[in-house]
Amino acid sequence: MEENIFGRRLRALRRQHDMSQAELGGDELSPSYISLLESGKRPPTPDVVLKLADRLGIPTAQLTGDLDLGTSAGVASGEELLLRLRTAELHLLDGDARTAHEHFQGVFDSPDADTDTRAEALLGQARCRAHQGQVEEAVALYEQWLADFGDQRDDCVRWVRTVVALCLCRKETGRLDEAADLAEDSLRTLRDLGLARTPVGLELLAVTAQFRWDRGAEHSAVELLEEAYEAARNMNGHAGAAHAYWQASSEASGAGRLGKAVVLAEQAILDFEGAGDPVPCARLRAVYATVLFREGVLTEAEALRMVDQAVDELRERGQPTDIAYCETERSRMLVAAGRPESARESACSALERLDPAWAWSRSRAQLALARALWELSGPEESAALYEEAVAALEQLGLPRQQARAHLELAELQDASGDARAALTSYRRASAVMGLLPQGTGTRVTRGVARRAR
Repeated sequence: MEENIFGRRLRALRRQHDMSQAELGGDELSPSYISLLESGKRPPTPDVVLKLADRLGIPTAQLTGDLDLGTSAGVASGEELLLRLRTAELHLLDGDARTAHEHFQGVFDSPDADTDTRAEALLGQARCRAHQGQVEEAVALYEQWLADFGDQRDDCVRWVRTVVALCLCRKETGRLDEAADLAEDSLRTLRDLGLARTPVGLELLAVTAQFRWDRGAEHSAVELLEEAYEAARNMNGHAGAAHAYWQASSEASGAGRLGKAVVLAEQAILDFEGAGDPVPCARLRAVYATVLFREGVLTEAEALRMVDQAVDELRERGQPTDIAYCETERSRMLVAAGRPESARESACSALERLDPAWAWSRSRAQLALARALWELSGPEESAALYEEAVAALEQLGLPRQQARAHLELAELQDASGDARAALTSYRRASAVMGLLPQGTGTRVTRGVARRAR
């Protein structure tokens, strides 16, 4: 049967009867065979259909779809499935990710959900797992979405946002190179679609620039951010974003990509009505302020103003990880501005928002807190936090980030007059990067370690 209707019906009916695969198969059919049937990898024989229907206590036609079942037989109409999707979305926006996930999964498992409905439901499940801090599970669901529905690029806005979400989740699990490569590949596709200067394009530009910075390509990161920020300034709110989507829709239509043109036109209407998503531009503003502050292009006051604006916008619709990213960067800027107490509060706020599963983001927030505490009370408590953050980065397999943490601690120790501790930290940075020869003195060690940056 096309689109695995039988397997989807079987799985939905089994769950409606609260049966495991082993219970459904009984002594005659193994759980692995039931799994193959439900996934569509093995077609059922007439004898198997009879056995399954008997175990479920239903007519065989209810399994094969030969009856007009209606809603009374457990089959949801298209309108009912759409209502469940919107209900799930409302629960997620209200912060109840568990209930939202149950609704999304119910829609996805419905034997009568069409392809687009199942795609939206699967994406909803991934977002719920991310909200719950179950990052590995979120990665698996986003990857499944791209494998099952990613070639349907007419809804290019949804595709880009899925790529961005997957990249950010992969980064949290230490898969930085995979995340960065996917971002770069997707950015090339985005340019081909004419979406680089739309809000959703800016989101991918910002993430790609952030990855370039993390991998040491600072110059190209700044170039990409300057391109993105110039595009964002030209948008100037919802009306500008609407015109950007409108232009992309016109280009898609002219190239014969009518499905994409329709999606982009609908997105343009949303922005004209003021219902567009402010998160992409807010995330871009935060990354842009961070990188250009570190490069010395923006003053502390300018960078702080931009990050505070991003935080205000993200508090309305952003995820906790988005807000935590901004608060972490705000903490570092406040330290540079000579306000360590405010920096400590901002870093603590970021940590409170982050579930332990968000390992990368938590390590960044811990480093920011350690830096603030050093200014407030000296090395004792701060050094322990540096060690905790470095251990997390080591577990994630991120040597460049480990080395930067060691170097930051070494420079603080050196400035406080603790040359022996500073030398140890410099040597640890060099060892992490594989650059430290045996028997190296202090001066050479510092030079090698600094080149590791």
